[in-house]
Amino acid sequence: QRPQAHRRRAERDASPIGVSDGIVLVVVLAAGTLLRLWMLGHANMNSDEAIVGLMAHQIVHGHTTTFYWGQDYGGVEPYFVALMQVFGSSPFVVNLSASVLALAAAVLTWLVGRQVFTERAAAAAAALVWVWPEVNLWNSTRELGLHWIALVIGLLLILLTYRTRARHATAVRLAVYGALAGLGWWATPEILYFVVPTVPYMLSEVRDAHRRYRVSVAKMGSAAGVSFLVASFPWWYTSVADHFRTLRNTGPAIAGNTYLDRLQIFFSHVLPMLLGLRIEGSGAWLGGGTVGKFLYLCALVVIVAMAVCAVNHTRKAVLLVAVTAAFPFIYALFAATYFWNDARYGVYLPPFIALLTLGGLSAVVSGRHLRVLWPVVVAGCLFATVLSVRDTFPTFSIAQAIEHPIGPTNVVANDLAGALVAHHLHAGYASYWIAYDTDFASGEAVELSPATPDVRSVPIERAVQGSKRVAYVFVDHAQIGTASTAFGSTDLNPGTLTEQSLIASLRSRGIAYQVFNVGPLVVVSTSFDSPPA
Repeated sequence: QRPQAHRRRAERDASPIGVSDGIVLVVVLAAGTLLRLWMLGHANMNSDEAIVGLMAHQIVHGHTTTFYWGQDYGGVEPYFVALMQVFGSSPFVVNLSASVLALAAAVLTWLVGRQVFTERAAAAAAALVWVWPEVNLWNSTRELGLHWIALVIGLLLILLTYRTRARHATAVRLAVYGALAGLGWWATPEILYFVVPTVPYMLSEVRDAHRRYRVSVAKMGSAAGVSFLVASFPWWYTSVADHFRTLRNTGPAIAGNTYLDRLQIFFSHVLPMLLGLRIEGSGAWLGGGTVGKFLYLCALVVIVAMAVCAVNHTRKAVLLVAVTAAFPFIYALFAATYFWNDARYGVYLPPFIALLTLGGLSAVVSGRHLRVLWPVVVAGCLFATVLSVRDTFPTFSIAQAIEHPIGPTNVVANDLAGALVAHHLHAGYASYWIAYDTDFASGEAVELSPATPDVRSVPIERAVQGSKRVAYVFVDHAQIGTASTAFGSTDLNPGTLTEQSLIASLRSRGIAYQVFNVGPLVVVSTSFDSPPA
């Protein structure tokens, strides 16, 4: 039996959060919400996000699809976006879907933390992931169709694993586990970040339940297997038809995209971004190269030390360490993760870093001291987030965010959609970055399609090919900067076609045409139904 003083300290450390903690949590919630509103209200939607919105439109009207258009992975999340359409169909609502899922992930971080550490440590970790790192805030305002639903499902798998260990394995719990794993597998193979570490725990619980309670292993295994297959049925249905192309996806054939290359990219670029020490997009170090790299080294030392403290305090933390330690090596398995610029493939890791850091801190200090320290930690990370946001958005300020959290966005895409409709042009060709963005902005009143191989929607491409009047959208080279800001790319002409070559071809063939400008864009409309060779 522990001494009375130790018992009193343990009871004090495990006590519910107090009024001061609640005030800090409200402030943090407000700060994270304000930053996200500003990002949602001041960043233009791009075609990657618009595709999810177009998919949601189709789902609402009964035209379902398994994967993100043009890919052999990325499901489930567009159906959540379709549910969000009850709040309207706009770029704001589409990208708000990612923020709602990020909020759910923060709540689940708290629920997982409660299973392992004190209530205060769990709440502190949840608060931290709501405002840090900046790259996760940015990604949580960009709806890309797969990452955030996978994080939510993954945290549910972790939570279920802890609750199963706290009680015992049953057929119902195994069925729920299988269903979550199946949904995650349909959403993205990245669910392996959570399945690989939790499967050994669940198998161990199945063995113990069989030994202690005589629960049938076959019954539990069947429950998990059947629920997995049912939940992932769309993945199997589509993958069988295309001969499991999703499992043969090796990514783009470019130099520097081997397993070791991606592992190196994770540690040199992605992990510093996930720690808030490199800026999204540019990859610049926060505070400069020397300061940033020094802070990166210090952060790694602190995280490892806190993880050791957490495991020494409670063996329950081993699962969190397993997820964190396995993450880089599973990360490098996926061919798409060579793209590091916004760390979108790493959004799953910060909740576990936060849990281990705050959990380890709660293991080495008393509850009274933690009540003072955790707001300091979160405030420091929030300050780093604000610095990063200001670097990405030079016009950002706290005063402006409070006074004008939402501003005009997607102006050029909206103007283009309106001009095409006004000229009775409902089909045409444009670059990938202009086409689907404008399609969504028009409410699908206009159907623009890019040239092969950038086609993501075959029905839209066929509709354009069958149209009697076709528009071609080009960029005025004198305004390429304005156009690239509006659409998020400098590759803004339809394939290899140029305005000059198209007009020359039309003239040589005696075909009438019309030219008009829409901001930085130039539209050439014709009367024939296919692009010239």
